[in-house]
Amino acid sequence: MPAAPRSLLERADLAALRRTAATRTGPFGPLVTCLAEGGALAADAVDPEWPDRDRLVVSDDVAAQAVRAAFGAAGWIAAPAGEALATALGAAMAAELDGGVFRAWCLLGPGAADDGLLWGPARAAAVMRVPPVVAGVLPNDGAAALTGCMQAAGWAVCRAAAHDVVALLGALDHALHPGDRPVLVLGLEQRR
Repeated sequence: MPAAPRSLLERADLAALRRTAATRTGPFGPLVTCLAEGGALAADAVDPEWPDRDRLVVSDDVAAQAVRAAFGAAGWIAAPAGEALATALGAAMAAELDGGVFRAWCLLGPGAADDGLLWGPARAAAVMRVPPVVAGVLPNDGAAALTGCMQAAGWAVCRAAAHDVVALLGALDHALHPGDRPVLVLGLEQRR
């Protein structure tokens, strides 16, 4: 019997991740660090157009800056806030048609979370069981509406402190092994 895959926390160099996350400014720094260097996102820095790479759709300008710093100019897709989840769902469906070679991710910011266009693709992903993995960073006091919307659409929601790489890796690890529901990883940012 093959061994179970090791979790992201078992594989990660947490000290290195914390150092890298500290160098990335803004609320998305730790989450992007966990995606890029934490092993959650299958990517190749040498070949950003590698056909089997995971697809990353970014909906927020601040998130795009963090992603650009981690991945360079290629290997990810920018989409308007209202279209990000639909774009990621399209990528997830393409992966399914290709035999499930790659995973689709969607990185949402507060603007996308406030957009009323999430319900349709969120519900479609849950019904079709071809979900993208969605991660977002929101202020702690602004997460209730997005959480309610996604749970009503049939998604599981994993919450983690947006600055805590250990908590984020744990949530991302859960998202990589979702069971029967799509998963929203929600990094919660404390307002100062």
